[in-house]
Amino acid sequence: MNFTTYVINLDSQRERFEAQSQSLREVGILPVRIRAFTRDEIPEQDVDRHFARHARHVTPHSNMACAYSHIVALKTFLETDPKPVALILEDDAFPLVDVEALRKTAQTHGEWDMLSLHCDGLCPEGGGAPGRLSASAAAYFVTREGAQKILHHKFDYQYDLDTTYVRGLRKRVDRENSFWTDEDATMSGSWSTNRKNVRGCPTLLRDVRGNRERRTCVTPCGTNFFVSFVTKSLLSTSWSWPWPCF
Repeated sequence: MNFTTYVINLDSQRERFEAQSQSLREVGILPVRIRAFTRDEIPEQDVDRHFARHARHVTPHSNMACAYSHIVALKTFLETDPKPVALILEDDAFPLVDVEALRKTAQTHGEWDMLSLHCDGLCPEGGGAPGRLSASAAAYFVTREGAQKILHHKFDYQYDLDTTYVRGLRKRVDRENSFWTDEDATMSGSWSTNRKNVRGCPTLLRDVRGNRERRTCVTPCGTNFFVSFVTKSLLSTSWSWPWPCF
């Protein structure tokens, strides 16, 4: 099954897109660039449309920017692409498989609305439904129906975890990671603007193993998704720790 690949990338960091694009083209993937947004660039009417009322006061700006950039990618897919499935990538996701393997995976789209192709944290062994600590939106397939369901959701803390709770969304984690993430910017040489100040990995997550990579603690986001989960669970609110993750 053919699909279009959309890569989310800030205008100020095109070198990250160029480095990633080279790797993608080597395995037969021709990416379409989606301009990523900062929090200040999100139209206020879209803040009201896509985020919970309290999000503008308590959700980290980088989390809102990340979620909105994915929202723009999903809208682009629905408005410009007739294909039933799209591949959405952040600009630090690099392929572990070629396009033919991904096409075979896309053919299973009747079994899911959103399929994570890279999982961080506590991932279901052998794939399946994500747990509360299954994170990462670095690489995923999404169907047209899945994109529509996500666009109707009101986000309040972090895109990758929020999508686990979208009403009616059949979100699954693939049995193996098809992408790895360049958290240390070794491929592009350009650290993400929204991540550059957070490089510590909590001891609890440092040795967690994912489906395919040796270590899955993403230095900025691993901490953020864990604290967001604990805070949300203990306090029954949607508040999240103000550390950047994009």
